[in-house]
Amino acid sequence: MSFLLNEKLQSKINYGIIALTIIINIIALFYLPKEMGIHINTQGEIDSSISKYIGILIVPIGMALLSFLHKNKAMESSKKLMYLITNIILFFINGYMLLFNLTL
Repeated sequence: MSFLLNEKLQSKINYGIIALTIIINIIALFYLPKEMGIHINTQGEIDSSISKYIGILIVPIGMALLSFLHKNKAMESSKKLMYLITNIILFFINGYMLLFNLTL
């Protein structure tokens, strides 16, 4: 069963997204506050925070773990495409998290 992208192109896009996420996070590291907010209560106040170093590592590590699952040769191409889509979603979540914390 063939989907929109062949597996080599999916892998290139996947690794490109991970590399772009890491580059953006390294640049943002210099501008982020010491603590990154990770949860906002109903009043719009931050009630949970973590160190910025941990905060910028969480998403790229998760993306890298997904890319290792993506390498499984026996896996269906639809599942591999799903991992790629998940990494794209994580890229945007990471961007939102950084943008939110940069505007504090």
